[in-house]
Amino acid sequence: MSATTNYLTFVGLMAPLMAFQLVRQSVGFTAAQRARAIERLWRRLQLPIDEEQFGRLDDRLERMRRGPILGAAIGIALVLPPLLIAALAGHPAPTEFVHWCAYVPGACTFVGLAISTTVHGFHLDPALPRVARVEPLSRSDYTDPRSVLLFRLLVLGAALLAAAGLFAGLDQVLPAVFALAAIGSLVAVELLAERLAHLPRRARNELELRWDDGLRAIALDNLFVVPGLFAMPVLAFWAPDIIRTLFGDAAVTGYVVASVALGIAAVVAFTIRPTGRSSVERLHPRKGTAA
Repeated sequence: MSATTNYLTFVGLMAPLMAFQLVRQSVGFTAAQRARAIERLWRRLQLPIDEEQFGRLDDRLERMRRGPILGAAIGIALVLPPLLIAALAGHPAPTEFVHWCAYVPGACTFVGLAISTTVHGFHLDPALPRVARVEPLSRSDYTDPRSVLLFRLLVLGAALLAAAGLFAGLDQVLPAVFALAAIGSLVAVELLAERLAHLPRRARNELELRWDDGLRAIALDNLFVVPGLFAMPVLAFWAPDIIRTLFGDAAVTGYVVASVALGIAAVVAFTIRPTGRSSVERLHPRKGTAA
């Protein structure tokens, strides 16, 4: 087998494994994995949990797992056939092709997870008696402003790069398509998050309400990742070509790409935080997050 075939085989194995790992860590395939996922949620939100609440969370995760599993299946189905054909043929594969094979399964899995967590995070069982909380809330009550700012910056960076590529005469339209998709999905997510935040909060007791608020915060945080998934290919796959078209100097291109990558890594390191707990503290300031 050639080096290209070995590399494609490696990517073909790793991409489904990464999608599988994302599903296992977030919602779990089995009861034991769901229990560990609930434990991670408990550590993230730092809320009391009793047997009844554990059962509610287990039932919700069992229903929630269908979304990311379906997303992973779609992503793997999209990349596996061409990946196998290229590997068996032994022809040199373009770098972009290998990148897409690694990117698509994970992106589809996370989109499925975002949709599923949003649907089940804001779904209420009408059979259970609940007391409504009607105080007006907004999207900012649930989301972390630093996380939202990060994904807005990613979309802005992708849009600027795609526009620069078009004006510089880059003979590719896909960066512009993905940048427009990132902008459109960001607008849609902003509107949807605001609408969801205005829904009445209903719970049987204070503990259930606090858990629901934490899960809703995580759901909205996952939604804001979707525009970032459209922006990342522009920043990761096409940025070198666009910058090379603009400057024409390999040394300058490498310097600019490295600077942008370092800047993005710094923004991620200093701004991104696990959401949920801070939202619970904002919505329940008196009781905070009891241990």
